[in-house]
Amino acid sequence: RGKWMLGLATIAVTVLFAWLAMRGIHWGEFWHGLNSISLGALIVFVLMGQIIHWYRVMRIRLLLQPMGGVTMKNCFVAGSVGCFALMVLPFRLGDLVRPYMIARSEGVRMTGVLATVVVERIVDGVVTSALLILSIIGVLVMQQAGSQVYLHPVVLTVAAISTPGFLLGLAFLFYAYYRRQQATALMRAMVGNVAPKLEEKIESMLFTFLDGLQVLTHGGLFGKYLFETVVYWSINALSNSVILYAMGVPGVESIVGGFLTLGLQVVGVLIPAGPAGIGPFEYFSKIGGMALGLTDSYALAFSIVVHTILFIIQIFWGVLFMVTGHVNLRGVVKGSLQDSNSQSGAQGVDLNSARTARALD
Repeated sequence: RGKWMLGLATIAVTVLFAWLAMRGIHWGEFWHGLNSISLGALIVFVLMGQIIHWYRVMRIRLLLQPMGGVTMKNCFVAGSVGCFALMVLPFRLGDLVRPYMIARSEGVRMTGVLATVVVERIVDGVVTSALLILSIIGVLVMQQAGSQVYLHPVVLTVAAISTPGFLLGLAFLFYAYYRRQQATALMRAMVGNVAPKLEEKIESMLFTFLDGLQVLTHGGLFGKYLFETVVYWSINALSNSVILYAMGVPGVESIVGGFLTLGLQVVGVLIPAGPAGIGPFEYFSKIGGMALGLTDSYALAFSIVVHTILFIIQIFWGVLFMVTGHVNLRGVVKGSLQDSNSQSGAQGVDLNSARTARALD
């Protein structure tokens, strides 16, 4: 019953944001907006999308180094299949696929790998929030210069909520790692009041999880990861700028707008909606496009073009490795849900490496 309720709530969120995104749209103008994007701009965006995918799936190798590291092949395959799962599965189940596949191929605990995903998400939030604030400042400067741009109240609300939220999350990870006894005691107190029988198991999982945060203590390694994250999200923003410029947004405004729309898109995909974040992504992208002077219809066309191309890229790589790498997605998802703390049972994963073969035996 709980799964059905959660599923219905997810569908409701998707429908709500899809309705908000399509409200006030003139479909003739919408199609004109799509046709305004040149083939050259689309080709540049697709090429940048390939670079974005590479950075997206490979950055985590730096977070895994303190745990023994991961081969580039296994990292890319697991990341690509994980991104595919995020696109097609509800409830963000894809976030479990990549840690599960890496844990099975590298012989480490899944809970520890899952901790690196939490670090990744929070650092992403901090960086994109910072870029969003800088883009808001850029919009204010352009307003003073007489540019026809404006800040929708939603933009300011998102910045006001997301920035302190992600910073607090990062601060808590540092606190939990360096004060693990206090963090464990807090968890025991919380779990003990609700489910006493799970207290010891939760404590064991928490210690393994905290071990996955070792990268926070490696200043040089964490700094390198932070740098790659800034590069990764900057390329994302500039790819937005390519489409905005093709739709008539002037040069400087399109660059600032790329970062503005990026910050809003990241918040959109964090909202628990249907597969691929359909609905929230379109709504928040539209808000960003309208801030740059695009009409409702043009702004929606921008969001759909960006979302569709990125979706196709991630589907392509995921399907490619599932076919050539003999990865059974159903088996991986089932295993990741059943075995978040075990070193066995990865039925359906074969990354064509000796370590993977041993892990599957």
